[in-house]
Amino acid sequence: MAFPDKRTLKQKTIIDLKKHNGGFTEQQIQYVQGDTASNMAFELYCTNIPAGTTIGLSAPDAGPMPPVYLPPTRITNSHIYQETILSHIPGNFKTTLTVFIQSQQALPPNASLELRCYYTK
Repeated sequence: MAFPDKRTLKQKTIIDLKKHNGGFTEQQIQYVQGDTASNMAFELYCTNIPAGTTIGLSAPDAGPMPPVYLPPTRITNSHIYQETILSHIPGNFKTTLTVFIQSQQALPPNASLELRCYYTK
């Protein structure tokens, strides 16, 4: 699936990093597609997270093609870094998305991690 040139934001969730002092943190997010199937982009958008930190995303339920899954991925640019998964989501699909972050150190106070879900054309 080619990366789309037009996107419309469906959902944005800011991951709570206040309690992350190194180690492993995960957050679960409810996702509801609605009755219409759509091509979607699921983007993890990182700001000021140190290079070498690992992020990932998963949805345990079958239905999306390809599955919504980003294996553990190391951040390579500490200023701004993003990873995007493209998937066709069936109508009436519901799941719990899990976003995780793992680091060897505490994150700076201005670090942020967002999950952005876009409709694509």
